[in-house]
Amino acid sequence: MLANKKFTNKKQVSARSLLEYVCWLADAEKIYEVSLGTYDLELVAMSAEFTHKDPKEYVPYLEKLKAITDLIERKYLINTHMKKYDRAVEVLAEGTEE
Repeated sequence: MLANKKFTNKKQVSARSLLEYVCWLADAEKIYEVSLGTYDLELVAMSAEFTHKDPKEYVPYLEKLKAITDLIERKYLINTHMKKYDRAVEVLAEGTEE
């Protein structure tokens, strides 16, 4: 009942606070994996903070991904990292001739 009152007041909930709340409800590691699957690196960085991952683990990986300018290659690397090889092949198939 109280949660509905917040939304009727039209207060905006930031993505950061919403993500923090969801990480309390669900498995934070799974949230990190799902966010990685969206290919949104900012969302991945935010979710990694709430999983209490060591920044030495995820920051270099995210920096490596940000340095890749080819979106198809970035998606391919993310999918192979997550061991979603079938999706990685689909991404390559959707790519250009290069």
